[in-house]
Amino acid sequence: MLKLQTYANKSNAKMLKYTIHKRILLFKWAIFSSMVKLLKNGVIA
Repeated sequence: MLKLQTYANKSNAKMLKYTIHKRILLFKWAIFSSMVKLLKNGVIA
């Protein structure tokens, strides 16, 4: 029973890390793509 609990906690921590990592990547990608758009608009204008 105790083993199962620690296993569940470990997998939860892994999932949390993965989710946070994915969110950070998405956030960075959003910033990057908006900067590219701004640059393109600046070049065209």
